Amino acid sequence: TTVEEVALQDYQTMVKARGVVRPHNEVTLNAEVSGKIRAILPGFEDGAYFGKDEVLVELDDADYKTALLAAEAQQARAQATFAQEEARAKQARLNWEDLGYDEEPNDLVLRLPQLREAAANVKAAEAQWQRAQRDLERTRIRAPFDGRVRMRSVGQGQSVGTGTALGTIFA
Repeated sequence: TTVEEVALQDYQTMVKARGVVRPHNEVTLNAEVSGKIRAILPGFEDGAYFGKDEVLVELDDADYKTALLAAEAQQARAQATFAQEEARAKQARLNWEDLGYDEEPNDLVLRLPQLREAAANVKAAEAQWQRAQRDLERTRIRAPFDGRVRMRSVGQGQSVGTGTALGTIFA
């Protein structure tokens, strides 16, 4: 048996292949609400890395905060109106019974249409509040996954609309 000492050296390996290297996810980041760009965070620069749910862009949220307050006020008014209609409906039932009628009163006497309308207004006000809350949250544009910025296409102070392309990101 012979033993030979092997010297450590670099050796170039050639691999012949064809194909296209593409990221798993590549998307155009869009604004879901309109507004003026208040801040572009460091994770949203060309070539920068970012983490999932990291805020990349912040829009001015003053109008959205005001809309949320208005929706809260509308919700309170709708709930107050519903409570009043509920009390009127109960009182209408008591009045009917105090008058001594034997037959069942109709819906109008019991104010049921007004009560249903007030209940519907409460639901509509709740939906309006939820939308205002979502719109306020959407002023902070977050990364949908861990990744890197291919190209940013907006600048600080720029006004953007719903659907405006802010840049391209990939994972």
